[in-house]
Amino acid sequence: MSRDENNVTVADIVQIYVREADENLVRRAVQVPALADSLRTYFQQQLEPEH
Repeated sequence: MSRDENNVTVADIVQIYVREADENLVRRAVQVPALADSLRTYFQQQLEPEH
């Protein structure tokens, strides 16, 4: 088992998913290579400015 250099935990992913995370954590999470593409897309959408 190894740790990702972005230091993002499973608990962090859940926190982002329920929209209780800061922008910095979301940006780090989308850089995690093991993150599922669907979650990456969802998280990237959270970073987009509201229209």
